[in-house]
Amino acid sequence: MEIFAELRRISGNKIVIVVSHRASTLRMMDKIYFLSNGRITESGTFDELYAKGGEFTELVYLPNRRRCRRGRPGRTGGTRPAR
Repeated sequence: MEIFAELRRISGNKIVIVVSHRASTLRMMDKIYFLSNGRITESGTFDELYAKGGEFTELVYLPNRRRCRRGRPGRTGGTRPAR
């Protein structure tokens, strides 16, 4: 997390693009643009996108569901929002 604190400090008012599929990284972002087949299909904050139940939710939910089955709940809680 120190990397992101430093990134925020040095970026000031500049736009910074971070590419990630990790939920813990995505939670720290001000705005997320979800790409599917080369197009932006969803955008919003982590909580907004997760609540929509779309492709972003699937990306975050499926790995957490696998961890829950093995007895290791994910950081996002492993619960899927109702569609």
